[in-house]
Amino acid sequence: MNGRGKLSGSGGQSALGALAIVIALTGAFMVAAFSVGPAPTVDSGLFELGPAQGADIVCADPNPPPDWGCIFDASGTVVNLYGGIAAAFEADPTSQAGSTDWTTFSGAGTSNKNNDPVSCPSPAVTTCWHWDAGNVPAKDDFSNGYAWATINPANGHLIVYAGFERLDPSGDSHVDLEFFQDTVHLDEAPPCNDPGPDVTPCNFVGSRMVNDVIVSMDYLTGGKLGSVTFRSWDGTQYVLDGSVGGEGCNTADSLCGFNNGALIDGGPWPNYDRHGNVITMLPPNAFTEFGADVTALLAGNTPCISTFMGKTRSSQSFTAELKDFGSPVPFPICGAAITIGPSGVNEVRQPHTFTVRVFREVAGVQVSAPDGTIVTVTLTDSNGASHSLISDNCASPGTVSGMCTVTFTSSTAGTVTGHAAADVHFGSLTFHVETDGNAPNSGDAVKVFVDAFIGIAPPFDTNSIEESHTFTVTVKQNSGNGEGFVNVPDGTIVTVTLTDSEGAVHTNVVNTCANPGTSGGTCTVTFTSLTTGTVTGHASVTLNILGVSVSRQTDGVAPNSGDAVKVFVAGSLRWTKVDNANRFLAGATFQVCRTNNYNSGTGLMDPITPVCVSVLDNSAPDQDGAAGKFLLSNLRLGRYTIQETAAPPGFLGETRTDTIDLTIANPDGTDTVAFVNQRPIVKLTSFGYTNTPTGTPTDGVVTGHTVYTFSVKNFGGAAATLSGSLAVTFSGSPGSFVCSGAGVSGCALDLTGMTIGVGQELTFTLVLDYTNAPSGTSVSANLVVNYTLNGLTRQASGSPALIMFTIQGG
Repeated sequence: MNGRGKLSGSGGQSALGALAIVIALTGAFMVAAFSVGPAPTVDSGLFELGPAQGADIVCADPNPPPDWGCIFDASGTVVNLYGGIAAAFEADPTSQAGSTDWTTFSGAGTSNKNNDPVSCPSPAVTTCWHWDAGNVPAKDDFSNGYAWATINPANGHLIVYAGFERLDPSGDSHVDLEFFQDTVHLDEAPPCNDPGPDVTPCNFVGSRMVNDVIVSMDYLTGGKLGSVTFRSWDGTQYVLDGSVGGEGCNTADSLCGFNNGALIDGGPWPNYDRHGNVITMLPPNAFTEFGADVTALLAGNTPCISTFMGKTRSSQSFTAELKDFGSPVPFPICGAAITIGPSGVNEVRQPHTFTVRVFREVAGVQVSAPDGTIVTVTLTDSNGASHSLISDNCASPGTVSGMCTVTFTSSTAGTVTGHAAADVHFGSLTFHVETDGNAPNSGDAVKVFVDAFIGIAPPFDTNSIEESHTFTVTVKQNSGNGEGFVNVPDGTIVTVTLTDSEGAVHTNVVNTCANPGTSGGTCTVTFTSLTTGTVTGHASVTLNILGVSVSRQTDGVAPNSGDAVKVFVAGSLRWTKVDNANRFLAGATFQVCRTNNYNSGTGLMDPITPVCVSVLDNSAPDQDGAAGKFLLSNLRLGRYTIQETAAPPGFLGETRTDTIDLTIANPDGTDTVAFVNQRPIVKLTSFGYTNTPTGTPTDGVVTGHTVYTFSVKNFGGAAATLSGSLAVTFSGSPGSFVCSGAGVSGCALDLTGMTIGVGQELTFTLVLDYTNAPSGTSVSANLVVNYTLNGLTRQASGSPALIMFTIQGG
């Protein structure tokens, strides 16, 4: 059997009484679980029924409820069960006002009869019921019908009461109210779309079962009730179980039927006359109600009724052609139900459990399905989800106390829809239930898996010290809606931690991740380090995605990136200073300027205002302690110029300027061409004199003419300033001596201030004339030559020199 259980309220049914009903109905369905009597059972105050020609609808004194007018509201919705176990209202459109009734047998163009199959097992079978829109005479036009069921507390019997309204109460008409155990329904929502896409359009779905019931009312011309008959399905056809001739009850009080004999209030819902006009008062014989002790009439068997349907026949014959019907409505005496849940949101890779509950419904009370009921739970992925099943005890061993669970997860975002289906057994009956959303079944459960990722980039990079670097953080989230990963909301705060190692110390931090947060899914942290080493960037974020807190960090677990690593490197400069003999020379001062910063992003040199430093050999910041060797380290990469600004004393500084580029590829620069300092090298190349007598000597020579001559030459690579002198002195009185010559003062030739250029040779002369100089006088010419450059005075090679002679007069 295929069917769905339907939930109905107990309306005050006591828990103990309901439990007794449940035990009785579930313990021995379709067998004699109840006694046939004692009577009376129908017309005994359980419902405001009749009397003959006194049937009414409203609940009012002297006729207390329950009655139809207080069980249902104006829309046919149950508002009070008054201790009953099920109620149903069936409103069928009328075709009397010129409109078309969407649900008729006659409109299908085939002959449909009570004993025909309800549904066709295959397209080849055509003897089953068909339906379509059509028009029927007023006497055959089904209008409002309603039913209510209760359990007789005196004997536990199922009592069903029903009422219906006729549009034309004056003619003969024939009405059947059929109660199915299977869930019978139309194969599509009216109106019929034949020829539509379905294989067998405009049919019914469902089947008859043994002990399905039809209560038939046949009316005489003039509108009086001719008979009420009760039939049950024996597996092949309907067979008569009881009848009443006209209004009243049978002897056993197990079947009663009554008409209204006067104009009555038609209740809160719309009523119609034979022309389809809305009326509020029903004329005599337009309303009929009956009561049936179903259990007694079925010899102690109580069927699990689930569906109520009213229909009309063309004539009194039970097998006459069917004309009109109201769409089947749920009338759940017993059934089954299934629910699955909860729906919700999970983070990916987190397990989720769908809990399935399976019930048997008996007399409006839900009890757990038998232990071991197997439930098929189908998990359907969409929007990118890919579920992994962790456990499924619904498939085995099945339910325990009506429950089972399926646990699963998904490593990717998206939705996983859980659909549950089960066959619930009532003795020989089987109800197939699914989570189709038809109450009391729940709809499918939907688990949304959400995800997010965070990345920080670039993953690895190298910068110069002092050069700003930017870590860019990207954060995206996936809400499982099929749109994939999208930017997180602007203003999302991201925590970025910078960790120093190997000497780096991060500084000058500008962090937009902390404030104002992301924009377009990204934020940045900019920083630098003044020293070499490594700075590691780690990013983390906590998001609220559809109410679920999701935390992500740059831990390398896909799709998250790993941490970003920034290596700060420094450059160095080396150069040397030598003298004219290519010997390392100490004492020079240089100016080193950074004129461009190296851009590690573009690989280009960006011009800047020069940053200069003076470097004195073997003094900070020179880090090479050897004379004439220079080293600057921990430099920002860029373009550097090296220029000597002060040579050591005694040397001439080099005027060239060298340029060295320090880059990531070549951070350590060496000026391979040494700076050379030249010096002057001055030598006395000649020093002599001539000494000739003046006049004709008589004895010795005491009067004479002496010429002193000397030359000095600069063999070095730098000019120098001379100093020193050629001084002539006498051992006796100087009165006999006279000196002359360029630059001579007294008897001295002063060299001070004279410049001797590179390779230049200078010659100097001092003339001494002496007259009658005392014999024995000693004449000395002392020559001292010094030269000075850059604050250092050196003595010329060959200096000092001395020439001495003695005047002999005898």
